[in-house]
Order: sequence, then C-alpha cells, then structure tokens
Amino acid sequence: MKVGLVGFPGSGKTTVFGALTGQQAELGYSGKGPGKTNLAVVKVPTDRNQAIGEPLKPRPPHTQVVFVDVAAPPGVAGRSFDASAMSAMRDMDALIQVVRGFPSPDGAAADPIGELTDLATEMTVGDLAILDKRLDRLQKEAARPGETELLARLKAHLDRGEMLRDVLLTDAQMQLLAGQHLLTQKRLIIAYNIAEKAEGQPLPAELRKYLASHSLPLIPLCGLGGTDGATLSTSEQKALFSALGLG
Repeated sequence: MKVGLVGFPGSGKTTVFGALTGQQAELGYSGKGPGKTNLAVVKVPTDRNQAIGEPLKPRPPHTQVVFVDVAAPPGVAGRSFDASAMSAMRDMDALIQVVRGFPSPDGAAADPIGELTDLATEMTVGDLAILDKRLDRLQKEAARPGETELLARLKAHLDRGEMLRDVLLTDAQMQLLAGQHLLTQKRLIIAYNIAEKAEGQPLPAELRKYLASHSLPLIPLCGLGGTDGATLSTSEQKALFSALGLG
C-alpha cells in the first residue's frame, strides 16, 4: 500500500514523514530544482502475523506500507501544487494531509480550515478536468453509455462541492473508474501537526465542525517530537513513550 503525505509549505509535512518512518529527510528545498520526493518502506508488525509466524520457519513477511513525502515545487505562490505533484498524488492508494496547527516562524496563526479547503479545491479542479476530458472523448465515440452516465453523475457531485469518496459505487463502477485515478475518491486522513505544548488540548470548534461535516478522520500529533522518538532504538522509544505517558 502506498500512502502519500501532502501538505502546503510550513505544515511540517516532511517532519511528520520522519516521525512516521524514522528516516531523516531533508527539510525544505535546496537549489533551484524541484523539491525532493522522500520515500520509505515501513513494516507493520501485527499480533496475527506473530501468531502465524511462530510455528513457521521462515516466518511470513510483515505487511508493508510505502510512505511517500510528495514534493511540491519550490517557489509556488500560495497554496497550490503543480502537475508533477498532482500526478504523484494520483499514484497513491491513500493520502494523509498534514495541516499546520502551530504559529508559523513569522507569527502567522494556524489556518487549518483554509489548508483543508484549499487542498479540497485543488483536488476537485483536477478531477473535474479529468472527467471533462473523458466525457468529451466518450461523446465523440458515441459508445459506453454506462460509463458516460456514471461520469456525468460524478461530475455533478463535484460541481456541488462534494468529494467522490462519499459516493457509493458498485464493483463494476469501480472498475470503470480504475484508470482515472481520481483524487477526491481516495481515502484521506488529516494529520493535525501541533506544538508539543498543545498536546492534550481540545481541537478548535471550527475544525471539529469541518471534520464532522466532511466525515474526515483526524490524528493530532507533534511531528517534531515524533521525529525525535522515531530516531531512537526500540528500547529507547519504549522508555521515552512511557515517560511521556504515551502508548
């Protein structure tokens, strides 16, 4: 499974990538070239895997998750992604949007709702372009009425500002869409990146309301603190998390 981390500049996306993977990745951008895409393969041990593996030699392999720190190009104005970043997102099975929950270095307050809505808009516009192009081709071919009807339905859904992940589809319909790689159809998890001193504090009411209305799961975390822990050995991690009262 490939999971892409996405986020706007200053969100701490690459720091969270390091916390998840234990990999020390370069922060920000260097030189005049595009940002670097970081990638890490993480094994996911489970009790089930352990139980099955005990009598077997060799043990069955762990489930693996590939985390990709999707790079946005340097110098992009505002909250937007270029074609290469959007293409990289389409290659993912799921997305994690890292949202800044702490003041920026210049003192700007966190704007989680703005970041969430801006990415949703970016993905919606990208999906509409794909659907329009495909519908235009289907009309010229005068074929596949089932696909035409489905895509027109999905386009209307996007026009209303709704995400395609909320649309119930049959297996056959999912097969029709398999080659489109629609972004708003992918599962999305929000990683709310907060400062260490804010851990344990309730989420802003406006953010809770947004998440509930869009059925989005959120994980509050401190990317910087998680990175510190991820670079320790297993025994050191256990000692650190125990001291912090964390599981």
